Amino acid sequence: MVGAPELNIKDMVTVLLASGPSVDDLIAYCLPETLQERTQYLLDKMRDEGLTAPEQQEMDELVQLDHLIALVKSKTRLAWLERM
Repeated sequence: MVGAPELNIKDMVTVLLASGPSVDDLIAYCLPETLQERTQYLLDKMRDEGLTAPEQQEMDELVQLDHLIALVKSKTRLAWLERM
């Protein structure tokens, strides 16, 4: 079983944004492999046997923040294209 990561996704995203990333850094950003593995584990478990309440809460948070990251990347690309 893949355990919950020590540093949560909100921490990872806020650390990235606080570091003053370049446009390239924002566009290239991917979740660390440990979080990708955890997400896949939760998806598989949700499909096969269902999630516990804490796991469902974790999954909901992962989905929301994945959407946020996608929005940041999209808006960054648009802003970059508008400057060209």
